[in-house]
Amino acid sequence: GALVEKRKMRQWFVQQSAFAQELLDGLDDLDGWPDSVRTMQRNWIGRSEGAQIEFLVEGEEPLHVFSTRPETLFGVTFCAVSVEHVLAQKAAQHDPAVRAFIDDVRQNPFDEKTGTTQQKGLLLPYKAQSPVGGDDVPIYVTNYVLADYGTGAIFGCPAHDERDFLFAQSHGLACKQVIQLQEDAPLPITGLADGVGVMVNSGILDGQTPTQAFETIIGVLEERGTGSRQVRWRLRDWCVSRQRYWGTPVPMIHCSACGVVPVHHEDLPVILPEDVTFDQPGNPLERHPTWKHVHCPKCGGSAQRDTDTLDTFFESCWYYLRFISQPQDKAFDTKDVSEFLPVDWYIGGVEHAVMHLLYARLFALMLIRCGYLKPVVPFKRLLTQGMICYKTFRAEDGTWINPADVQKTQNGEYVTSDGRRCTEGHIEKMSKSKNNTVNPDDVLAAYGADALRLFVVSDAPAERHFEWSDSGLHGAWRFAKKLYGHLEDHKAVLVGNAPNEAMTEDFQRVMHNTIFRVTEDINAMRLHLGVAHIRTFYNAWVDQCPQHPANAWHGWRVLVALLEPFMPHLCAEVRECCGFAFSWPQYDESFLTQDEVTIAVQINGKLRGTVVVPQGASQDVVLDAAQAIRDRCQVHQSRKVIFVPDRIVNIIV
Repeated sequence: GALVEKRKMRQWFVQQSAFAQELLDGLDDLDGWPDSVRTMQRNWIGRSEGAQIEFLVEGEEPLHVFSTRPETLFGVTFCAVSVEHVLAQKAAQHDPAVRAFIDDVRQNPFDEKTGTTQQKGLLLPYKAQSPVGGDDVPIYVTNYVLADYGTGAIFGCPAHDERDFLFAQSHGLACKQVIQLQEDAPLPITGLADGVGVMVNSGILDGQTPTQAFETIIGVLEERGTGSRQVRWRLRDWCVSRQRYWGTPVPMIHCSACGVVPVHHEDLPVILPEDVTFDQPGNPLERHPTWKHVHCPKCGGSAQRDTDTLDTFFESCWYYLRFISQPQDKAFDTKDVSEFLPVDWYIGGVEHAVMHLLYARLFALMLIRCGYLKPVVPFKRLLTQGMICYKTFRAEDGTWINPADVQKTQNGEYVTSDGRRCTEGHIEKMSKSKNNTVNPDDVLAAYGADALRLFVVSDAPAERHFEWSDSGLHGAWRFAKKLYGHLEDHKAVLVGNAPNEAMTEDFQRVMHNTIFRVTEDINAMRLHLGVAHIRTFYNAWVDQCPQHPANAWHGWRVLVALLEPFMPHLCAEVRECCGFAFSWPQYDESFLTQDEVTIAVQINGKLRGTVVVPQGASQDVVLDAAQAIRDRCQVHQSRKVIFVPDRIVNIIV
């Protein structure tokens, strides 16, 4: 509900646009990143090839327009400029209606992402002359032409652009078709693919495909001196100024005689004052009585510090270099970081795809260009982890209720502990705003850290969202309890020296296949599959424990070692009780087989997950492997099980 107004301000920028092509080309080297993230960055960088075209305006400087569809130039029926364009600003000096329109657009800007804001425009007292037809067309100031894309001006071809068509309809402007798809094709014709259709009503372009006409018209414009081929980018320079206290002060000093002067190296870092007040709006650094007043490092005269602080992304772009190297006299040592880079795994949220992750790549390119880094991709592999989701509840007054404070009555209604009625909402990511978080202290007190860790990583692939489940957590706790119970039940076999006899060949085959697959799963961040393989091996070990001491002794040590990354506290205690140190087990390739299959697990016909089991595994083995899925879905008993070997198991409850 607050009033938002755009203002011109002097701020600090990083010239990100100068690296646009390098940032785009570098995406081809990121084969360890998800395709979705690379696509988002590619679209954000937004390379567009087109032409800059010059329209003559009587009595004024020519109007320059950038267009990715110059072949539609013969279909122009109007031109439009942004509210920041020089023609709009000049008209506003003499026309109050134009000034009021500009003020309104600044306070209610067009929504570029959704386009839900109504398109508005006002006729300006100028005419633009088409460089190909010579016709004069009206010029409008509009809310949907943006000052920071292209030149802040467009030519309108309503027949072949949806926004132009809607604007032309609302202002009674002509619609001239210049691309013919088929006989009597309806207008507007938008979203045309390259090479589709044929040019009509376009003079020298008639009969050509749009792709051919694109090249022809650029050649004509260049020959006449009224246009040229250009590449434009959606990517803008990065504003790193923030008018707030929290952040790193911009290390610059403003001197009336010397201009902007960098702070001397020996005076870095600039320290924020601690006696600031927040009782007034605005930047407290700007109104601090003494902090900003300093002497100019160059001439020694009176000067002022820059009171802007840096965007926090500015610091988070290079912290991984500081982790590697921490010299006292500089940010990092080039030789040290070159030995460690690139970072093998970067794990973070997908919400940083076109912000932090793009800025981090930019920072690496800048450091390389300045000679601080050798050419390197900063992050070799990227994992964008999913969110933990949980049910939501809302009271009748609109407040969000924590699920722990909700009970279900006998008649199916939901009420809070103090008797207020509430309704169940969607499953959403845990957040304070929706009040659907789970207190980790309560979980740790009831189940322990290891059960929590095992449940979180085993329920779904790391990159997907997963739904929090009390029953799934309880299932992980039961597994931990059973595991520790085996130490008491079979202490005579598990503690002490290894039995004299050798393991059976069948068990060795299962054990070495498990070591191989869990090792591969962890390296590839397929943690949920790693846990599934461990659970399958655990079931095989339980079957062998009573009658095969050698299988039990050796298998126990492998089982505990494989589980240690997932349940470190429990496994460390088990090792101490049994008297063996941690070492990651090695597999024997002679025992490896490639005969595993993925089984779909359904509950009442609905897919709930998959498990990986040996080919030809029995129904009991598959059901044991699917125990985590059954726990998550709160399936404790079943009326019927439909089992298709090596393909599917459907549990009917």
